[in-house]
Amino acid sequence: MLIAYHFVADKLRDGRPIPLDGEWLIHDGPVEICRSGLHASWRASDALRYAPGLTLCLVEVGEPHEFHRDKFVCSRRRITRRFDATELALDFLRHLTHRYCDRRLMTEAQFSALLSMDAVRSSSETLEAFANDILRYSPSEPVVAMYLYRAVLVLAYKTGLPLGVADQRALIRVVQDLQHATLRCYDSYFDNLVDNLIKENPK
Repeated sequence: MLIAYHFVADKLRDGRPIPLDGEWLIHDGPVEICRSGLHASWRASDALRYAPGLTLCLVEVGEPHEFHRDKFVCSRRRITRRFDATELALDFLRHLTHRYCDRRLMTEAQFSALLSMDAVRSSSETLEAFANDILRYSPSEPVVAMYLYRAVLVLAYKTGLPLGVADQRALIRVVQDLQHATLRCYDSYFDNLVDNLIKENPK
């Protein structure tokens, strides 16, 4: 049986509940990639690009029917293990944002200032207000400012501010956008994080 990766939220995209570990999910209708069937990816970083939520599943799959570069579709899939990938996504976001800033306009010291406790204490307790307050540190280039705004909004979680459902969605979106913005040059970093998580939590 083939092993792959798949992310889920609190339910499947069609509204059905997430199957229990070991329970086969069967698609009986036509199988067409991006349209119908059960999807997964060979790499965790590829699966992250399509994540609706931050529960990472290791899945066994039947023979794939059709492939794209970063995903495939099949008619049988079952979860063998699952992990909360929030911390991994936050770690990956920090890594991507550092690299993106290094390639653009912001120094490491400036980036660190964005997340300093002094900056947090000077802001209100809401993530949105924190991000607005922090924008004064952002570079003038609009694209960079946009990414930093959204990145800091989610990275504020690391300072102890709450990460709600909307913030989880923002986290997924900004990571996916930065994967694209950095031409996916750093995807192996996330794959390594996942590999280490699996090794540290043997079944």
